Amino acid sequence: MPAMIEIEWKGETLTIREDQAFEAAEAVEEFFTIADLGRFSGKPKLAKLSRGFAELVNFAGGKATPQEVRQSALAAVKDGQSQTEVVLSIMSALYAILMDGAPDAEDAPAGAPEKTTRPSLKAAS
Repeated sequence: MPAMIEIEWKGETLTIREDQAFEAAEAVEEFFTIADLGRFSGKPKLAKLSRGFAELVNFAGGKATPQEVRQSALAAVKDGQSQTEVVLSIMSALYAILMDGAPDAEDAPAGAPEKTTRPSLKAAS
C-alpha cells in the first residue's frame, strides 16, 4: 500500500497517496512555488496560502474554496488559536506535498552535501 499524505479539513482527514503527490504539487504550483512558500514564512500571505490549501483539499476529494479556507483560518484565530499555529498548519500541508520525494540524508546521492538541519518555519504572529 502506498504511503499517504494526510490533510485535515473541517474535521475530516483527507488523504493524497504519495504516488499522487507530483500531480498535487503541480496543482499548488499554479499559484506559488516552494521558494514562494519559504518567503511566506516571514510574511504570510493568507489569501495565497488559502488558495494552495483549497487545491489540496479538492485534489484529495474534499470540497473547499480559497475563500472558505481563509474564512476558516480567520475564524480559528478569532476563537483563540494563534495566528502562527494556523498559518503553520496550512504551510505544513503545502510543504508535505511540495517536498514529497525529496531525499532524506541517508538517501542522498554519493558526494552530495550532508543534510544537517531541516528548514524551519517562522511565521509572524
